[in-house]
Amino acid sequence: RSAAREYRLLDPEFIETAEMFRVNLYRQDITSNVGENVGDVGENVGDVGENTNSDVKVREKIIRMIESNNKSSASEIAQKLLISKRTVERYIRELRAEEKLVRHGAARGGYWEIKN
Repeated sequence: RSAAREYRLLDPEFIETAEMFRVNLYRQDITSNVGENVGDVGENVGDVGENTNSDVKVREKIIRMIESNNKSSASEIAQKLLISKRTVERYIRELRAEEKLVRHGAARGGYWEIKN
């Protein structure tokens, strides 16, 4: 239960039968828990490679967070935006490929530069 709370999941559902038990974990409705800095972040189902409005908003939020702290890690950003670290890493890869973000230095101790 504490791990579910740590990952912002709803309380686990325990189902017991004669031979086994099952634990169901459910995500919270992310739009009901967002703060004023987050907006409507969630998963998108669309055409592969298509940037949706939500994708653009998340990318803009990542850039704003890096502007405020150019040493932000993907984990810190993910935690603040309530999305997975892998999702943040994917957006950062895209921003780097578009040459909007440049990393200077090592993974630890380095910093981000935002290009216009």
